[in-house]
Amino acid sequence: MTPERRQPRQVDRRVGMLMAFEAATLAVAATVHLAGYTPAGSKPPFDASHAGVAYHLVMLPIIITSLVILLRSRRTEVSRSQRVP
Repeated sequence: MTPERRQPRQVDRRVGMLMAFEAATLAVAATVHLAGYTPAGSKPPFDASHAGVAYHLVMLPIIITSLVILLRSRRTEVSRSQRVP
């Protein structure tokens, strides 16, 4: 018996979607921190705006990577559908 194997484009698309979701949650966290809506406020030595900037810096490469993964999986899907059997 051979184990069921998933096609790589399906796995890539799932990873890309998961990364996009992660980036969206980081965007929400960054907005909350930058707007100052943290429960404890901004008490010394903690500066909420620094955390918001850090979330944005972490979020950017995740967004770029997820877009690359999703676009590549889409391109692979289109090229496979155009093949003649």
